[in-house]
Amino acid sequence: MKLRGLLDGENRFPAAVFLFALALRLAYVLPLSPDKLSPDASSWMDIALGIAQGSGFGGTTRAPGFAFFLAGIFSVFGKSVAAVRVLQAVLGACTCVLIYKTGKRLFSENVGRIAAVLLSFYPYLLAYTGDVISETFLTFMLAAAVFSTVKTAQEPGWKNAAVTGVLYGLTGLTKSTTLPFFLFACAWLWWNTKSFRTGFLAGLCALAVIVPWSFRNYFHYDKSYIMPVNTPWCQLYGSSCDTAFWSETMGELDQPQSAELTEPAIPKDWPYLLTLPIPERDKLCRKKAFDWISANPDKFYALCWLRFKHFWRLYPMMAYPWQKYAAMATSGLYIPLAFIGFFLSLKQFKRTSLLLALFASYTLVHLFFVVVMRYRVPIDPFLILLAAYTLNAVIERLRPRPEETNADWDRKWETHKTSKAEAWIASQRDKVLNGCLDKLKGDRKKVLEVGCGSAINLKRIKRGRADVECYALDRSPVAIELAKKEFPLAFVGDCEKTPFEDKKFDLIYSSGVMEHLGGEAAFLEEMRRILKDDGLLVTFVPARYSLWRFYQLLLYWFAGNDYEKSYTYGGLSSLFPANGFKEADFIGLDPFSVQGAIMKIFDVSFDPPVKSTPFKSAYTEICLVAGKKAA
Repeated sequence: MKLRGLLDGENRFPAAVFLFALALRLAYVLPLSPDKLSPDASSWMDIALGIAQGSGFGGTTRAPGFAFFLAGIFSVFGKSVAAVRVLQAVLGACTCVLIYKTGKRLFSENVGRIAAVLLSFYPYLLAYTGDVISETFLTFMLAAAVFSTVKTAQEPGWKNAAVTGVLYGLTGLTKSTTLPFFLFACAWLWWNTKSFRTGFLAGLCALAVIVPWSFRNYFHYDKSYIMPVNTPWCQLYGSSCDTAFWSETMGELDQPQSAELTEPAIPKDWPYLLTLPIPERDKLCRKKAFDWISANPDKFYALCWLRFKHFWRLYPMMAYPWQKYAAMATSGLYIPLAFIGFFLSLKQFKRTSLLLALFASYTLVHLFFVVVMRYRVPIDPFLILLAAYTLNAVIERLRPRPEETNADWDRKWETHKTSKAEAWIASQRDKVLNGCLDKLKGDRKKVLEVGCGSAINLKRIKRGRADVECYALDRSPVAIELAKKEFPLAFVGDCEKTPFEDKKFDLIYSSGVMEHLGGEAAFLEEMRRILKDDGLLVTFVPARYSLWRFYQLLLYWFAGNDYEKSYTYGGLSSLFPANGFKEADFIGLDPFSVQGAIMKIFDVSFDPPVKSTPFKSAYTEICLVAGKKAA
């Protein structure tokens, strides 16, 4: 109970996951020998030590962010690998908290919690905590930048935008391959806040952080060379040559890659190139790389494909078997779950597209260079976030759910906003309803919308016709309270037992109602009672067979909405006659079902390029118009 109480507090869970992640990392790094480091660690420490001792950054080709982080540690603790490991353990624990907060804002509290716990013992991040390379620091910086972006989108303001931009700049100075993503992130802020100024300010602050370093490089090389962050040309040449195929096609090994295994992948002129001044080296490497790509386009495309597969592997190609098993038990599960999570979260695409932009841009950049799996590690926390979304959906689905209540619908209508997609489908329903009204006799027609909700169609009917008297019925008091502002004849009531007298209405219609009922018979019996003998009943329901329906099935199953059904034309055409009605017409809405998905995801509207279909159930929504059978 004490542990549960600790985790239930608003600020207690972040503290608990921070301490848990920190304890795991310290338990791993503290016993490690100071000499157990990767080959790249020595170059990072040499650069940092030079900065700490006042010698400056020099002419290195590395990005400065991590080097200055190390230099700060060395300035205080001396050249201490243990101090670096402890502080990286703190950063790794902070990353777990940032992912929790990001998940909470993008999805829900539970998704954030699941992601943070999974990330806390993620083997790759645990392993790199003990090494003196940039992955742990970069992962933290990227997590901070993404969290700040999401926060700015939800709480726009110049301070949040400025902080976000500064984080973009600092992360870009840590690894320049993140810069294309931040370009997308600025556009994403503009899209989500509907304010160009917010995205522009973030981008401007990012430039303000990066430009001073670019000027430093310009003057360091006697105004003869421009290097915005660091230089990619030497690496591009090493990745775009005949020997580059070797490392991509050598196959799997049950041991980590050694220096002996790496040597055949290095171009023959590499030692000579490293002796050249950086400006001269870059010029020569750029020419060699582009000449090879131009002369070997097929090989280059093949390399890109191999690197794509390598980048997204479920386990490392060259590692001890136990390391591969650990990877398959974690990233081997998280990546497929993240793939499912992406599709399940499509209804929130406007927000989650930030993660898609991160995955796409980060992958694309790395296709041009030799790929090792650790280059993917900084974006793995966001894969885990989408995997957590899937796991949470499964948990919610398996948890017993109470039947929907009036309170559920009250909450829905309190916060409801009409999307462009909903407005478009309402315009299509409007055509059907007006066609039915035109067929009815009489100068004054009584119309009832059952389950009116936002009463979007009833409002359109009232504004477009002078020959109607509008009534509204809904089980939600909030919906009726809102409807009464325009419709005095709006009533709270049950569609299976309405407060109206017999044979009152000329036209009764419902949309999004019948699929929520336990059975249709009581509903149809009540509709028949209150419909005039020459009146019409119009029912709009979800269609069962459509491309859009595949997504709906996933969404409804994982959301646990078993009460929502779908219908075929055959099912409707047999259901109504069995309950005292005769079919008058059948109409399909949105026959080009991919269009329905596009409109809902992107909140846009457009008429379908396909106007009809030979399959009567192959719509997003179908409508049956019925009259009463003679007694």
